[in-house]
Amino acid sequence: MDSPSSDRAKSAGIAARDEISDILEVISRASTRSINGLKTALKRQILHRAVELLDQAGAIRICGLGDAFPVAALLAHGLAEQGRDCSIFGADGAARENEISRFGPDDLLIVIKLPGDKLPVAILDQARSRKVPILVVAEAAAFPLAGCCHVQVPAPNSRVFGAQTLAGHMTAVQVLLIALEQYRAAAK
Repeated sequence: MDSPSSDRAKSAGIAARDEISDILEVISRASTRSINGLKTALKRQILHRAVELLDQAGAIRICGLGDAFPVAALLAHGLAEQGRDCSIFGADGAARENEISRFGPDDLLIVIKLPGDKLPVAILDQARSRKVPILVVAEAAAFPLAGCCHVQVPAPNSRVFGAQTLAGHMTAVQVLLIALEQYRAAAK
């Protein structure tokens, strides 16, 4: 026979499972909204221009600060898997002085930005001064310096329980990687 304390533990376990299910349902809905928003927002010509920038770039530098760092890491890994010369700035945006000084017009800076993330102004200024093309993956309304980039890939965003969901940004990056791979295969 179970003791009253084990009954409470079983009951708490059931309640915890229900809460987890509820939390996962909310995250699932928010992620679906972000991905559906991407289907609407990402236009063919934007994707084509972004893929051309990725294909033509000599070296690719990715900046994803704060919560955007996992998205930047996914993109960096995918580009490296495709044999691209790619590096990522640290999670705090730290870049060595010599790394920024190597930027040139044949390279590409990619900025992954979530609403509320610190804008990498110094990095953007350095890139612009060196005429480095800039590709931004961000919510349109969330990126106040959209005029400074060559291409902005929209990444609809949702918040769940006070935190950003990354589904829109992660999916936008996956679309870029798949489209680049298909573009390069077709060019062979």
